[in-house]
Amino acid sequence: MKVFVPPIKSQGIKTKLVDWISSNVDDLQYDRWVEPFMGTGVVAFNVRDRKSVV
Repeated sequence: MKVFVPPIKSQGIKTKLVDWISSNVDDLQYDRWVEPFMGTGVVAFNVRDRKSVV
């Protein structure tokens, strides 16, 4: 999977964890992706759920 990397560099960015996070949520049934602590948005932009709140 190609990971979208934002141009913003910050401490604690989850770029290296995107594959692991998305593989863990693939098996879950949910109606909406909620990203309360968006930060750089790397996880939200790579999961790209149809219904999401960021």
